[in-house]
Amino acid sequence: MTTPDLWAICFARQAAADFNTWKRLRNQKDPKYPECHVNQFLQMACEKICKSFLITHGSDPSTLQGSHAYIAKNLHTIIAQQISLKNENVSKHKSLLAHVKRLAGEVDRLSPSVDREQRPDNCEYPWAQGNNVYSPLDHH
Repeated sequence: MTTPDLWAICFARQAAADFNTWKRLRNQKDPKYPECHVNQFLQMACEKICKSFLITHGSDPSTLQGSHAYIAKNLHTIIAQQISLKNENVSKHKSLLAHVKRLAGEVDRLSPSVDREQRPDNCEYPWAQGNNVYSPLDHH
């Protein structure tokens, strides 16, 4: 039988693997790895760590399977908690957390299912805008 703890651990492990892949690809600057694919690993890592956090704090894992919109709402909270666990004053990191919140919104939008009407650009699928169709391969 699966338990929430097992789901949280597996999401966290996968998040770490995705994040490490993002770091390796980002540092290589190899043109055979398009920026959209590099960014997709960042989006996936952030999404999975947020889901792990939510499960650890009582969310039912089955309710987190169908959506991608978790990063903007949760990543700054996770970072604030980590700051607090280091016995640091969270309020001293107000500007960092504001920056994280803004960046988390942008990372959230890398997923094609998030804010599709307002921001169709994403790192996975082509999108239409006006009379044109764009590929993530061509969008930076």
